[in-house]
Amino acid sequence: MKEIKFNAQQAEAISHREGPMIVLSVAGSGKTMVLTERVIRLIEQGFDPARLLAITFAKKAVLEIQFRLKKRLNGNGDRALVCTFHSLGYRILKAESSAFVGFRLVQNGDQLKLFREAMQKVGMEDDPASVISKISLAKNDLLAPTDLEGSDKKEDKQLSSKAFNGPPDVG
Repeated sequence: MKEIKFNAQQAEAISHREGPMIVLSVAGSGKTMVLTERVIRLIEQGFDPARLLAITFAKKAVLEIQFRLKKRLNGNGDRALVCTFHSLGYRILKAESSAFVGFRLVQNGDQLKLFREAMQKVGMEDDPASVISKISLAKNDLLAPTDLEGSDKKEDKQLSSKAFNGPPDVG
């Protein structure tokens, strides 16, 4: 097997042993490789793979890490949990919620349809895709509905009052 050369930051992340660790970097910089090597080294050092969690954003990275672990650890790498943030959240909800019955993940196409129906119920006539995008941007900026209510922008106030507070009471 070809020896992989790591830069100083990658080597530090791979050899880190004290508690959780996060690797942030730009696309194509080797995050998947670093995460894979870290899990492999921990297992080789005697850590129980069933107690290891590797989380990434992309499903493609999850599949690549799982493939590399199986290949490098002779099939023993599948005991480590490698997943996306979203799938981890889903697992937690499923394991911890008695109200999980009937719960399901909504795919993008279904999301738009459900959002359109919800908007009709509250009397919103905006483009559903545009509103979804605005909500996503607000969430990315860690803005709460109260932050939007205090905005100087008319569309922020409308988004907050209609999308977050629900339909008006109808007697």
